[in-house]
Amino acid sequence: MEYVKDKAIILSTRDYGEADRLVAFLTQHHGKVIGIAKHARKSKRRFVNSLDIFNLVEIEYGERRLPGLVFIKKAIL
Repeated sequence: MEYVKDKAIILSTRDYGEADRLVAFLTQHHGKVIGIAKHARKSKRRFVNSLDIFNLVEIEYGERRLPGLVFIKKAIL
């Protein structure tokens, strides 16, 4: 899986399942994207305070098998 690195503004977040989070974000080059951050509610390293609404982050994400949904690998404030 190839990952894309881009600057983004977090638009909304929603809890999904037991530990995941659905995130809508607006990227500089690809427009509005919706992705899933696996274990975002339990991870203390990858997503520390970076998935709050209106944060400007450097986000790294890749395509998943499901159309229209990406896998968020990392987000840094």
